[in-house]
Amino acid sequence: MDAGCGTGLLMDQIFHIDDLSDQLKSNYVGIDISLNMLNILKLKLNESDKVKLINLILADLESLPFRKNIFDCVFSITVFQNLVNLENGVENLIRVGKNKSEITISILKKKLNMKEFEELVVNKIYDYQIYNNPKIEDFFIIGKINDNEE
Repeated sequence: MDAGCGTGLLMDQIFHIDDLSDQLKSNYVGIDISLNMLNILKLKLNESDKVKLINLILADLESLPFRKNIFDCVFSITVFQNLVNLENGVENLIRVGKNKSEITISILKKKLNMKEFEELVVNKIYDYQIYNNPKIEDFFIIGKINDNEE
């Protein structure tokens, strides 16, 4: 799941990984709150052979319309600075991701400092690393979902 897929920048990167099978690629779910962004992505997809492999959903990251534990991998890149409630956004990503599945979240550095960002996820994600590359405007946390219910 790509929460906040926008015009498909992450999707473009995923689809350029030759090692991924079409089956894995066909499970890509892009979510965005902006119908305009999804329409731009849909136009891009219509010009390619990927259109049948992508699922696009108009939804708010703070209220995802999915049941628990369905995604094997969760991404949310440069979206969290736009949320009203950051903690609610994290909770929703954790809820829809399977226990022990991979999760990647980034946020613009100008929105939160690294310690505040880590505090958002410290009890929800394990085996995580925080990436703070001075050449990139985001902090990244990459780890595994800790559901605590299993």
